[in-house]
Amino acid sequence: MEEKEIFSNNLNYLMEISNVSRRELSSAIGVSYFTVTSWCNGSKYPRMDKVEILARFFGCSKSDLIEYKSTEQREVEALDKELTQLLTSLSFSEKRRVFDFIAGIKSSRK
Repeated sequence: MEEKEIFSNNLNYLMEISNVSRRELSSAIGVSYFTVTSWCNGSKYPRMDKVEILARFFGCSKSDLIEYKSTEQREVEALDKELTQLLTSLSFSEKRRVFDFIAGIKSSRK
């Protein structure tokens, strides 16, 4: 798979899960709508400074934009991120109950 196509797939995926339109993205990062469209279509590849701006905008790493990710990898990373956010929002006693619950499941499987 070509770099432009990988970038295009990743950008479109991040826009979809973030519910961000091309117009909203172009306005937010200060590039033209046509530039974002060319990235989304895979006809152009952004300079690294724009990749960095996009990564900051989406709250991801640059590699999330420029490296190939299978659908399974994306799903695992999304679940991991959600779980991390959930766990950081819990109090210590709530975290303890979650870990005790998981330990109970693991011990019942043996």
